[in-house]
Amino acid sequence: MKPKSLLQSLVLAAVVSTAGRAATNTFVFQNLALAIPDGDPLGVVDNRILEIPEPYVRSLTVSLDLGSVEGSGWVGDLFVSLQHGSGYSVLLNRIGTRAGDAFGAASSAAQIQFSTGATTDIHALDALLSPGEPYPATITGAFQADGRLVDPLSVDVTSPRLAGLESFQGVGTEGTWTLFLSDVVSGNAMRLNSWSLTVESSTQAIPEPSTWGAVGFLAAIAGHLYRRRTKQSGPPGSGTFEIDAASPNWTHPPIL
Repeated sequence: MKPKSLLQSLVLAAVVSTAGRAATNTFVFQNLALAIPDGDPLGVVDNRILEIPEPYVRSLTVSLDLGSVEGSGWVGDLFVSLQHGSGYSVLLNRIGTRAGDAFGAASSAAQIQFSTGATTDIHALDALLSPGEPYPATITGAFQADGRLVDPLSVDVTSPRLAGLESFQGVGTEGTWTLFLSDVVSGNAMRLNSWSLTVESSTQAIPEPSTWGAVGFLAAIAGHLYRRRTKQSGPPGSGTFEIDAASPNWTHPPIL
């Protein structure tokens, strides 16, 4: 065996040995009919405490079932995030918004899944459509988390993606999982019908690049420093949704 191959084998063996015993558990939260306040960045949260025997997260899959209220929903209005411990991920940030389209995805419902290993960027969903093809009434499929931790009123497909599901890898399983949902543009009301978490966990923490831990921590902090300066009452871009570390009025729940 060549020295390089031997070294690679030893590294792989070390990673496998530190992974420990793994298990997968799925938690489903149904029949919620949780209204998302229309045009209100303060949003709403759903908190869950899960019983997971293994103490560390290896990978994560999140499923959302979002529907409209009286048939007038607009998925492109939504900002949705998941927080647990130092892990923080932006699942949706006004998907479809880009230069020339300030309103985003015109779908009235979504039945979607986000996973660590997915390859499709949900924010660029319109790139999967044929020229002139409208958004589907209900968005379905498996995607990467949006990951764009920026002002929802100025987010663009080119915005940096710093808050993916990878931030949960190696995080402890104990504690509260918080799903935050906000409709930042008024005019189309939506609700959370159900959601689920599939957690692959392990008895030992998985080694990860130090930058992942740093990004996850900074994302968790920054995500909870959003505050609402003025209520959004007009078309996209007419209000503000800014980060201000001096303000106690967070639009996200406090860090747990």
